[in-house]
Amino acid sequence: MPHDTLDLTGKLLIAMPGMSDPRFAGAVIFIAAHSAEGAMGLIVNKPAEGVALTDVHRGGPVEMERGFVLHSD
Repeated sequence: MPHDTLDLTGKLLIAMPGMSDPRFAGAVIFIAAHSAEGAMGLIVNKPAEGVALTDVHRGGPVEMERGFVLHSD
């Protein structure tokens, strides 16, 4: 990755109050991977609907069929 490219891996993105896309409105997103090829992030502040476990959060909105575990070292 070139030195002038910002790497957001491991960072949190917070949606601006005026975010018009309802998929991301009010979202806090943990960026798990970020490179010239693309990025992958998980929404960490929106609990999943219709799930019995309270610790399960929405991760999408792009690939809702996949599951990920976010944990510390």
